[in-house]
Amino acid sequence: MVAVVNDKANLRNAIHYNENKLKEGQAKLILAGNYAKDTERLGFTDKYMTLKRRNDLNDRVIHNTLHISINFETNEKIPEDKLKEIAAVYMQKIGFGDQPYLVYQHFDAAHPHLHLVTTAIHANGKRLPLHNLAKNQSSKARREIEKEFNLVVADDHKQKETYRQKAIDAKKLVKGKSQVKRSITNALDFVLDHYQYTSLAELNAILKQFNVQADRGGENSRIYKNNGLVYRALNDEGTVANVKPIKASDFYNKPTLAYLEEKFLINKQARQDQEQQSNYLTPSKRRIKNVIDLAFKTNATISIEKLSSTLKKEQIDLVIRQNDNGLIYGLTYVDHDKKIVFNGSNLGKQYSAKAILERTGQMQQVEQMQEIKQGQFIPTRQPEQKPERLQDPVAAKPQERPTTTHAEQSESKQQTPVPTHDKNPLEILIQPEEGSGSIAAELREEQKRKRKRKKINQ
Repeated sequence: MVAVVNDKANLRNAIHYNENKLKEGQAKLILAGNYAKDTERLGFTDKYMTLKRRNDLNDRVIHNTLHISINFETNEKIPEDKLKEIAAVYMQKIGFGDQPYLVYQHFDAAHPHLHLVTTAIHANGKRLPLHNLAKNQSSKARREIEKEFNLVVADDHKQKETYRQKAIDAKKLVKGKSQVKRSITNALDFVLDHYQYTSLAELNAILKQFNVQADRGGENSRIYKNNGLVYRALNDEGTVANVKPIKASDFYNKPTLAYLEEKFLINKQARQDQEQQSNYLTPSKRRIKNVIDLAFKTNATISIEKLSSTLKKEQIDLVIRQNDNGLIYGLTYVDHDKKIVFNGSNLGKQYSAKAILERTGQMQQVEQMQEIKQGQFIPTRQPEQKPERLQDPVAAKPQERPTTTHAEQSESKQQTPVPTHDKNPLEILIQPEEGSGSIAAELREEQKRKRKRKKINQ
């Protein structure tokens, strides 16, 4: 048995997520604990408003909702009555047995699992303690329930893996909007409330691991100018899949730019509080830095690709940001265990893109990065030089002309003044070129002399 606790869930998102699964036939509400009505008689408003009214008793609390998933082994066949009992015992053991809560059984994965939604606000308006709930109360309850109900014991690896959400397989997506929307929705539901991110770039670093991208469009696009946002499915290579993007407002939880900006502020404040409490080096930062340092310590020579695979074993994805010429200009670390994301520079100078490239011995990349910053390096492919034609040694050599680059030719064309006059186009075409007036006069004089000599001879 594996229990995944999200103590930063949004009530509306948690309810809508499970209710959408119910509408699609992929879930069933099997228990409503401490509700005024029987489970079978509850409508959407009953389910949602009971928890919302409790949350409203203390509007000072930001994180007031729990969304927990309880996962069992694939080969375990557990009847519904036993699942209800397990859920009720679990809620009691973690100290939420007297709270109103909903239990949904899901059928959208190979392994049996439950989703529990409840409130952290007590009937007296006080918040129940959430600090280290997953590490302490939940872990203890899990071990006791495994023994009590004779369940398959989850080893450390499976508990650490926590049934991570799978990335979208763009190859299997049809061009119909419903399937694309459902796939992106699953990724958003998993990421938006579980991870800590403070900007759209950080969010996209996480979403990329699930083959999803939040896109504002170009600065001159209508989407960008109207503060809009669309979500796109990505291929495994990180490029946009050949399916239509979906507007943020079309999703049930409305993950619009305005919504995300509120999340950025909340997460930024939470991160600042964590850093102040731990004197900047939070457990999340320390974990990533330790994994990186250990990788370099145990490998005399290590490439950035090898570092990436080493981090992945610890559930840390290394997102490499490159320009169109393949030059690395930034690194982002996505920790799926702690559900947080950091740019390399946020961890310290030693973990920035420049420092990591230096530590991996990729000095050419570092030098090119420096040249780009100084505006000295233009990484373009040089044109191949064609072999010169063999010339006849007897023929006179043409006058050599200084070679000019394409850029210089373009510049000279732009700088050539355009004459302005009132003549019509025909006159412009037939008028003599500049500097040829003296030659024309000599020709006319020579013709006059020939006519005079002809008259004399006659």
